[in-house]
Amino acid sequence: MALKIGQILETVSEPLPSSNRGVVNTGLAMGRIILDWVSATFPYSDAIWERLIEQFGPAQERKTGALGYPNAVTILGTGVLLWNAQRPEMGLHLMLPAQALALYQFPALWLLEIIKNNDGKFTRIDLALDDFNQRLILEDILYKLENGHVQTRWKKYRAYLPETDIGQRIGQLTGISIGSRVSESYARIYDKRQEQEKKGHSDLPDNWIRFELETKGDRAAALGIKLIQEIRAERVGKFVANLIYGLLDFKEPSREDGNKSRWDTSAWWLLFLGAFEKERITLPKMERTLEQVKDWFSNDISAMACVILLSTMMDGQSGYEWLMEAIANGENKFKNKHKKLIIGYKENEES
Repeated sequence: MALKIGQILETVSEPLPSSNRGVVNTGLAMGRIILDWVSATFPYSDAIWERLIEQFGPAQERKTGALGYPNAVTILGTGVLLWNAQRPEMGLHLMLPAQALALYQFPALWLLEIIKNNDGKFTRIDLALDDFNQRLILEDILYKLENGHVQTRWKKYRAYLPETDIGQRIGQLTGISIGSRVSESYARIYDKRQEQEKKGHSDLPDNWIRFELETKGDRAAALGIKLIQEIRAERVGKFVANLIYGLLDFKEPSREDGNKSRWDTSAWWLLFLGAFEKERITLPKMERTLEQVKDWFSNDISAMACVILLSTMMDGQSGYEWLMEAIANGENKFKNKHKKLIIGYKENEES
């Protein structure tokens, strides 16, 4: 049976504690709430397929499908739209990972509403919250989990440590997962800075720990609708903070009281969640290399650029002239990310 909308908070026994219980809203934004993955399934129809391509295209044909769907096209770089022409009852399946969402040029609310308004059912939604102020210390979180100083319906956790040579001390803890990946909700807490360093990115925050909540199935379906409601009401930050608080509550043990539910919530957990109560939900922002930009242009933009090139404008201007003018004017729209691409390219040429 599908969850009703209100049941998305079924694990929340109470709202996030008020300020008189220790919540401190520092006023310092530690990071926005990021919509980090979205998947949805739609009824199979040409009309819906065309609307999805119009919203998320252009599309590039893929040689192979995925998830049991033999037919597929690539959209937004790494996104995929899947279907089975022989089994229309499987519907159309849209899958947008973080890299694809970073290329979507409109607000997160638009994305969610496009899915809802085309009779889509959300099948996976991931939310990410970043801590740059050392509220989340992986070793402290692991200690709490090892000793049971936590209130949660999740039963399992796993610590991630780097592979280490025999004769060497074990390396630094890099992340922790809580819950089961096959269940409808699952959490990851990991060192995002270290992950980005391994990918070759620079100019990173000194401290960057990411909390990710992955939801699937009925829970994702209910969460998608609830997010639309809360974003419209401009209270999505408080909703997300309460959602996580209901799923996971780190505690300070009391010798006088054996009832864990009455133990105080750890101050650092309150500080972390409290910082997001007034935040909005956004889409990921990815730092891309020049080669990635060229690949994106070649795959997603070149066909439209060719259409313009071969056209004659209403004012008699050729498509070539219009393209050259638009490219020349692009320099006036440069932001830091564009300048960094050029600087990085020149540095590679000189080295």
